[in-house]
Amino acid sequence: MKLKKNTTKIYVTLAVWAFLTVGMFVYGFKIVENSNTQAQAKLDTLNSELSALQAERDSFNKAKKDLDTLASKDMQPEDFYSKDTTLVNEIRFFEGLADRVGIKMQLSGPSGTSQTAPKAKSLSGEIILVPLNISVSGPFPKVLEFAQAMENLPFATQTNGFTLSTLSATEVSANFVGSFYLRK
Repeated sequence: MKLKKNTTKIYVTLAVWAFLTVGMFVYGFKIVENSNTQAQAKLDTLNSELSALQAERDSFNKAKKDLDTLASKDMQPEDFYSKDTTLVNEIRFFEGLADRVGIKMQLSGPSGTSQTAPKAKSLSGEIILVPLNISVSGPFPKVLEFAQAMENLPFATQTNGFTLSTLSATEVSANFVGSFYLRK
């Protein structure tokens, strides 16, 4: 009788174990898998946010380092914007550049007053966009030299268009359309 009782206990224990095992395979592992999938998705989202924040921090540190480097330079970022509301210095600069290179130049675009000029988006102070249209003509190497000098102007500019066309076998014309920034 005692042997039969022990055998029954073993069978009942095995049946319970089999039932739990089947239950785990049918339901339990799916619940754990769903939980792991949700946890992995959240972890991926957090890693993505962490990467974005690290990139932002690195960009901030590089910008801070660049500003520290610029602080020791002769030309400060505030000097990038012209403060000459009469535009005399800018016009003289363009005329002097054309004379130095040895080409003909026509300048058009600046008109009106600083109150009627379009405003640029700025974090501090009021910055005005001054439209600019420069037409030059001369030998190609000299026009090219003028264009290369336009890349290194002593004030901030934005080029919106550039056209180059031939006038003769030895002369070309170029037209620069853009604007420069004037701080009031």
